[in-house]
Amino acid sequence: MVHRNNGAKVITGLLALLILLSSLAFLPGPNAVATSTSNQLSFNVVDEDGKPVVGVQATLREVHTLKKYTNVSDSSGLVTFNPLAGYYELTIVKSGYYDYVYPQVIRFDGMSSLALNLVTLEEMPSKDYTLTISVFKNGTATAVNGVRLRVLDIEKNMQEIYNSTSVNGSFVVPVYLSTYKLIVSCSGYATNVTLVEVTANETMSIYMDTSIILRGYAYLNGMPVRQGLTACLISTSTSMDIERRIVKPKTLGTNYFEFDAYAGEFYLIVDAANAKANLSKVVLSATKTMMVNLTSQSLQTTSYSLEFYENDWNHFNLTTSLTMDFDATIPSLPYSYLRSLRMQIDFALGDGDGKINTTELQAFLQKMTSFGPQNVTSDWLMKINGTRFVSQIEGFSSVEYIGLLGSVNSTQQYSALLKTRYDSVSAISLAGQSYTGQLYANYDTQTLDYVYQISLPNGYELTANTTSSSYVKVYGYLDLTIQPDLYASTSLAMVTMTFQKSVAPKAVASLVTGNNVYGVRDANSTLLYYIVAFNTEVSFSAAGSYDPNGNPLKYKWDFGDGNTAEVTTVTTKHNYTLAIYELTVSLTVVDVAGLQDSTSFYVRIDSVDPSPVIKVLNKQIQNNKIYANQSEALVFNGALSYDYTNSSSDVQKGLIYSWKWDFGDGNQTTIMRGENQNISHAYPRAGSYVVKLNVTDVVGHYSVAQMTIVVKDTTAPIISFNIKDEKFASVTTAMENTSLYFDASATTDNVDSLQNLTFRWDFGDGTNATGVNVTHSFAAIKTFTIKLTVTDKSGNSANLTKQIVITSSPRPDLRVTSLVFDPAVFTEGEIGTMKLNVTNVGNANATNIVATFYKMTLTGQKQPLGTSSILNGTVGGQLLPGHYGIITFQWRADTKGNYTIYVEVTASGEINKNDNSYTTSLTVKEAGWKAAAIYGGIFAVIIVVIVLVYMRKRLPKVGGKIKGETKPEKGGKEKK
Repeated sequence: MVHRNNGAKVITGLLALLILLSSLAFLPGPNAVATSTSNQLSFNVVDEDGKPVVGVQATLREVHTLKKYTNVSDSSGLVTFNPLAGYYELTIVKSGYYDYVYPQVIRFDGMSSLALNLVTLEEMPSKDYTLTISVFKNGTATAVNGVRLRVLDIEKNMQEIYNSTSVNGSFVVPVYLSTYKLIVSCSGYATNVTLVEVTANETMSIYMDTSIILRGYAYLNGMPVRQGLTACLISTSTSMDIERRIVKPKTLGTNYFEFDAYAGEFYLIVDAANAKANLSKVVLSATKTMMVNLTSQSLQTTSYSLEFYENDWNHFNLTTSLTMDFDATIPSLPYSYLRSLRMQIDFALGDGDGKINTTELQAFLQKMTSFGPQNVTSDWLMKINGTRFVSQIEGFSSVEYIGLLGSVNSTQQYSALLKTRYDSVSAISLAGQSYTGQLYANYDTQTLDYVYQISLPNGYELTANTTSSSYVKVYGYLDLTIQPDLYASTSLAMVTMTFQKSVAPKAVASLVTGNNVYGVRDANSTLLYYIVAFNTEVSFSAAGSYDPNGNPLKYKWDFGDGNTAEVTTVTTKHNYTLAIYELTVSLTVVDVAGLQDSTSFYVRIDSVDPSPVIKVLNKQIQNNKIYANQSEALVFNGALSYDYTNSSSDVQKGLIYSWKWDFGDGNQTTIMRGENQNISHAYPRAGSYVVKLNVTDVVGHYSVAQMTIVVKDTTAPIISFNIKDEKFASVTTAMENTSLYFDASATTDNVDSLQNLTFRWDFGDGTNATGVNVTHSFAAIKTFTIKLTVTDKSGNSANLTKQIVITSSPRPDLRVTSLVFDPAVFTEGEIGTMKLNVTNVGNANATNIVATFYKMTLTGQKQPLGTSSILNGTVGGQLLPGHYGIITFQWRADTKGNYTIYVEVTASGEINKNDNSYTTSLTVKEAGWKAAAIYGGIFAVIIVVIVLVYMRKRLPKVGGKIKGETKPEKGGKEKK
């Protein structure tokens, strides 16, 4: 038996299992989704005698996605899988047999079932020997408890793991004759690797060194790491066993890591989610604590370029281009957890010397070639008319990785170029005019940018596309670029595209007509040529040009003057700086496929202004003047105006577009080309007017001619005047003898100013005046009619009348309200007093008040009784406005009877005497002495009557009555 500690590095199949421990294994390229299939992959497992091996556990693992399938062999040793299309590694384990790894990566396209050759397992020899191992702390007899032992048969790549539970840290391991590597690890100790060759039962001791602790805290851009922390120590010494050289962390927390290491120089690699791994060199001689600051992962790129054959939809070449950070490892290769592809290659496929040489790189390229393309079929990459494609059986036609040679401690990015061919699974007809393509794309992530490119067969172009998400954009027509954007989704984006056979475009050209461009057409509206303004930028249009495929066009203009333009816009501009009679303009439209069509038209360059000519058809022009009456209709005509494009020698004249008339009185009108040139216009106002004719040609050049129109005045002034008081307020009434102002300044005339008008006033009282403003007063109280006559300088006159009511100035106004008698009944022959109640309802003091008393005869005649000026007991008193007084008058009646008394009152200056009189009745009774005499006479009569009656009764009757007797009437009166 031979013992060898820290022996030479050996790469074994055991290391492949480490891939499964890496939860952050990074897969370059898209997370493709394969197509489910009912086809099977199967094989029989037999022993060395060809007999079926029952109950073996077989595992298929897809090298790109790491998806696993596990199954057990049946009684025939048959193992059957129903996997998705992909590239698979096959491992088989069975107790009592050596582990089996299928020698090739298996390509399964899912389109048909695949049966492998017989898989032969080699039976292990019986473990007739024992290996007794005791583990002690180095330099002591202290047993180490909690030890983990891995026993690796380095000849057969078989590994068994034992965990020590005994207090003395010992193991009893059954073995067969072979050479083993014993890997002993325990918390607090550095890993020990011992090589042993078993030739008989053996007892041995292993001494472990206490570890040097390396503790660390990881930060991302200055903040503690939150997820995905991983760390690894790799000794720079190339002479020790790889199991000791690579130190995995004893503890991994959120941002904390801890190693059981040993003295020496190491590479420390720390990584985390969305971070770029940090690779640094660490020298350990004692326990150490350190902080590691990570930076964000670089934006890495993965580009897929699909190039169809020149004239064929049935084949395309796929080129996958990668640009990755150094920490992007291959998950299907051992040591992916190291987070450095260079170190991964050096350990998995090289000699671990810290450098990548061409031999190691070639081994890596061969390995990548064996892994084949990610998409065996194009179900989730590209389809045409629903037809999928399958990759070539050989996998990649070429694999190239750039930037990996050299030291493994490099942190530079590397790139890759992977090429393969895809063929349609069923023939796609080449006779179609339209095809539908479906592309499936990965969305960008924070650290990975995806780009898809498609080159179409000759003669086809993209005409339409739809995307399953707004986070995907499509660019181009023959060579397409599909650009996914950043979007948090694990599903693929689907881009549906329509490809059509390219058809030549149609060219349509024109000039944009307007102020500087005019199109001349014939009676059928067919364009003959354009007239374009000289030295003016004009717009050329390709509107109406179209591509039958519906794609954009490129427009090539030849302007005919030696200048050209190539644009992608429908319109472009050009300025003709040479006055050329006629040029040919051509347009060539080119579609995205390079097909083209051309058209042309003629252009004439107009550099000359038109010449306007004014005619008045119903008048003779005298020295460029026309004389007319007001409102007389004049017929203007500009038909004799003319235009040229360049000179009078032009084959054809230019064209006038409009005739704009300005009649000088604020009125304008425009006659357009083809309209009646006769324009009738009249001038209601007299005066001198300048008529202007602006003639504009079809491209905006213009000239102006003018003529003077003299309009004679035949319109009378328009009179307006106001009568104003001393406060200059307009009035319609005024008092006598008050100065009034007559204002005619608002009078207007169509021609003359106020100063040139003649004003004559007739005031209706026999007086008159002249002038715009005059003053006058009226002595009489009445309504006067004022007449104003105004005459302009041309002799046109008009008049206007207004009335004013002249009222009195302040005057007294007496009103008699009552006449009473004292006593109420007069007695004949006696003096009685008449009291007349008078009120001054005027607006001036009443003076010289006199009341005249009358009695009325039966015939209505007034007989004066007398006058009185005694007011309130005073002769000649005055009565203030609003005051009243009593005028007294004494009178003696000569006879009794009923009298009608009539009174009139006057005062100085009084005009209104409507209520200055009063009429009432007065009773005058008989004097008293006449009553006594009457009563005495009556008494005497009564006595006489009584005597007569008595005497009558004593006389005899004759005929029943006394002769001469009369019957008294009612009331005691006798009827005569």
